[in-house]
Amino acid sequence: MADEELEETQWTTPARAAYVVAVEAAVQALRAHAERVHEREGKADELGAYFESTEELRAALDGLSEAEFDLTGSFPFVLTGYDEDDEGEFEDFDGDDLGTELDGEEPVESFLTVEYRAQFAVVDREGLLRAGREAYREAWPDAGDEDAETEVPAVTNAVGELLHVHGLAALDADVDYLEPRWHEVSVSESDEEIDPDEE
Repeated sequence: MADEELEETQWTTPARAAYVVAVEAAVQALRAHAERVHEREGKADELGAYFESTEELRAALDGLSEAEFDLTGSFPFVLTGYDEDDEGEFEDFDGDDLGTELDGEEPVESFLTVEYRAQFAVVDREGLLRAGREAYREAWPDAGDEDAETEVPAVTNAVGELLHVHGLAALDADVDYLEPRWHEVSVSESDEEIDPDEE
């Protein structure tokens, strides 16, 4: 904000009034979010409302921070966390970082990329869905049957849950619902770390 804009807002009656409104909005948003968190039982179908509540809280706190800046010329706090608009502010590790120790770990000499591709025949769709839903409930112990059916509606979701809980071993297991047909693995080495979001 330019100096001339600061002179127009700092310590003015409108800025004080706006600050009072922003404080009240932040207090209400925090109370509402706290109540929602207190009511949660760890079920998957609660996540949508929870994330919506966190966004409302963040917006209210951002409003408070801006109102205080308009009134005093100082920010009371800066919210941390990932924001797509701030993506460029994060430090990326690239080939120049090789040979340096990260958080006490051994020096990185290179990166291996392992790509696994396979095809399976689905011979028991219902059995695969049951296995996937069981894996989902294992990952979310408080989830009920209805939650599992909602979150794992198809065989692709079922395999995803099995991989999430059991890893690739879930595909190598001797099961009745899948029959392996073929698979291939490729391994490559590189000096640069690959960002999967840019692939």
